[in-house]
This record gives sequence, structure tokens and C-alpha cells, in this order.
Amino acid sequence: MKRRKESKQAIEAKKWLKTQTVKFTLALAMILIVNLFRAVLFHYMFKLSNGKGRYFITFIGMALAAFIFYALLKNMGRISKFVVEKIVRAGKEYMGRRKGFYISISVLYVLMFAAYYWVWFDRNFFVDVWRDLT
Repeated sequence: MKRRKESKQAIEAKKWLKTQTVKFTLALAMILIVNLFRAVLFHYMFKLSNGKGRYFITFIGMALAAFIFYALLKNMGRISKFVVEKIVRAGKEYMGRRKGFYISISVLYVLMFAAYYWVWFDRNFFVDVWRDLT
């Protein structure tokens, strides 16, 4: 059987869809990472506020949150470009471009999941999974 040649429009549409999927995946990762920074910051702020200096700790927490969010949002394009380059380079080096990218993104999401698990439940995700499997 002869393979039918794809039109230029179909090829461009596939490229566009892949690009949009990658952009969406990385934007979602950035949102989750920023929220994770916030959660970790608040986790430590609550530990520091043992009844003394709540006003000062509240002020410091607000200042740190504003500084971190401003820096991250201001440089989000540069950060995401850097992350994409590193993920694609690492993936291409070890497993090929496409497989490596998907595996690298999967590892990133598993690490974020483990970090959220630690922040919310104060437990190690990997230890709990290992304990449940054995």
C-alpha cells in the first residue's frame, strides 16, 4: 500500500497542536509550581507563628509572597524557556526527542505531586508508596 502524502496544511496543523500541547503542559506546571512555593511558604509561616510575633510574621510572609510571585511572574517566559530547553535536551540525550520529552514532563509532574503530598500531609510520598507496595 502506498502512503498518502500529507498536505502542508495537515503538517502545519499537527505542529501547531503539538506546540499548543507543550505550551499548555508547561503553563500548567508553572501554575502548580508557583502554588507549591506559596504552600511551602505558608507551611513554614504557620510553624513560625507560635503565638508570638504574629504581626511581624504576617508582614514577612506577605512580603516574601509578593517578592516571590512578582519575580516568578515577571520572568515566567524566561524561566519556561530555560526549563523547556533543559527538559528537551535531557530527554533527547537519553531517550530520543519525543519519548524523552514526555518522560521528563512525567517525572516533573511526579516530583510536583510528591512535593504537594509532603506540604499537605507532612509525609514522604515515595516512602508511603514503597510501604504500600511491600
